[in-house]
Amino acid sequence: PDLPYKWNGGYTPQSWYVDAALMQAAADLAAQKGVSKSEGFTMLRKGGYSIYVNMYYDVQAALEEQFRDPLTVLRAPVAATTPKKDLLQASFVIMDYHGRVVAVAGGVGDKPGDYVFDRSTQAQQPVASTIKPIAVYGPAVDTNKITYSTFIRDMSGIIDDGVNKHKRWPVNYEGEGNNGGYYSAVFGVMKSRNTIAIRVLSMAGLRTSVSYLQDRLGVTTVSEDASWSSIGLGAVSMKLYELAAAYQIFGSGGVYYKPALYSRVTDNTGREVLKQDTTGTQALARDSAYVVNRMMLQVILDPAGTGQHAKIPGVEVVGKTGTENDNKNLLFAGLTPEYVGIYRVGYDDGHTIPPYSTGNWQTLSRVWNKVMTNTVYKDGTQNAVKVFPMDSEVVVRNFCSITGLLATSNCYRTEVGYYRKSNMPAVCDATNHDPAVYWSTHGDHRIPYYHANGTLTEEVTYPAS
Repeated sequence: PDLPYKWNGGYTPQSWYVDAALMQAAADLAAQKGVSKSEGFTMLRKGGYSIYVNMYYDVQAALEEQFRDPLTVLRAPVAATTPKKDLLQASFVIMDYHGRVVAVAGGVGDKPGDYVFDRSTQAQQPVASTIKPIAVYGPAVDTNKITYSTFIRDMSGIIDDGVNKHKRWPVNYEGEGNNGGYYSAVFGVMKSRNTIAIRVLSMAGLRTSVSYLQDRLGVTTVSEDASWSSIGLGAVSMKLYELAAAYQIFGSGGVYYKPALYSRVTDNTGREVLKQDTTGTQALARDSAYVVNRMMLQVILDPAGTGQHAKIPGVEVVGKTGTENDNKNLLFAGLTPEYVGIYRVGYDDGHTIPPYSTGNWQTLSRVWNKVMTNTVYKDGTQNAVKVFPMDSEVVVRNFCSITGLLATSNCYRTEVGYYRKSNMPAVCDATNHDPAVYWSTHGDHRIPYYHANGTLTEEVTYPAS
């Protein structure tokens, strides 16, 4: 039944990892020597160089074994006559918290040969809602524009899309977004509310978020004039291992390391000519990174959460899903205290993926769990790090579920929140805990107008049209 994914006729190529490491080292050598990438590749292959890779051999072998079988990492068998363009593809990256890429899978089925197209290190695809923690909530928490429990209005604004100057935007995946209700920032992450994310982005500042991506997280595909949609909803395209590197800040105390498939390269005399950059840069404050980490924990813990199937018994998991418009690209970014694992599903030509109920793919968090359990945790979790270490500058307090402020004995419904000591919410002083009453007085009644040039104004009412 998986015949369409069998291409190489029994030939055993070198691993996805060896390909990727050679290509990365060749590009770095070419840059150092001032030659083309193809010339750097030739030098590396024929010049007697030795490459010391960061690969975990057993993890790589287990990852490739799973990705050879489409029934393991996708879902249903497909007909043998299925055209290649209609074969759903997937890729996976596993990285530690020092930028070391430990395993990659560049495609489903047999690897067709050596140096073939690698979807984990070469494909640039939109990252959808997986951008929200790194580009929206991370910068907003780091600049003290929001806290874990800041309440934000779940309501569309207006955008000039070039055709309709008063289009209501954004909307949520469920088609909601105009009810005007108020929800906590952590709820916005947990439910991936587009309306809330864009309002948070407007609070952080679009250009501030662009700067975080460009200057702190190594994202080279973001332009200075990036749009609200690209930054807030993930129209930005990134390579999968670059996305993994950006996500590592939520388990590394906010430190970003460039993704590295090799630790060093030596020439034929043993002299070191290339070395992994292990310096790192502080992309987010440690406490900010931990607060966002706790937000993503709810994606996994919520009974109806899109990441609920990612749970690994005995090991804490946090994460975020991503769905591109029209279901063209699906992602799950999951983190344990030891590793980042990023999984992507899509067609090579970018056409729409059918609904889960009729398509040939599984729930992403379920596959992520299967892959991580059978690779880095295949020998069990008894020796694994169990939880993310709590940051000393973060405090845990109950907050009022109506106001988002620190709870008192008058607050009849509360939740647990995580806060930077330097940016604590006020104490709840609501005399009436009816949400309609409280938010009619204290609510954000703006109707934001998101201009194409990245500026923001507001309108008092929606146009009648």
